[in-house]
Amino acid sequence: MSADTDWSAVSDAGRSAAYDAIDRFLRNNMDDEAYAAYVEHLEALWAAVPAQAVDLGPVRDVFRRWHANELNSTDAMLALVEALAVIDSQAVGNG
Repeated sequence: MSADTDWSAVSDAGRSAAYDAIDRFLRNNMDDEAYAAYVEHLEALWAAVPAQAVDLGPVRDVFRRWHANELNSTDAMLALVEALAVIDSQAVGNG
């Protein structure tokens, strides 16, 4: 996989195979103390919550309306603040 890999498209089986390969490499190439330190970090990354998709429709709508001259700059700014609040409410840890 390249640096541009879309990790959201990687299956759980693919993630598991990647974890196993990295774990095997670390186990085979490090002494027990070094392995323990690195595998702790590997497990922390493995358990990390993946990025969460949020609906950007409200922001897209503001830009569409602004581009169509339906909003002046002040109205567009206020609408963006409201749209960003909607996006923030969808973020992990916000309900």
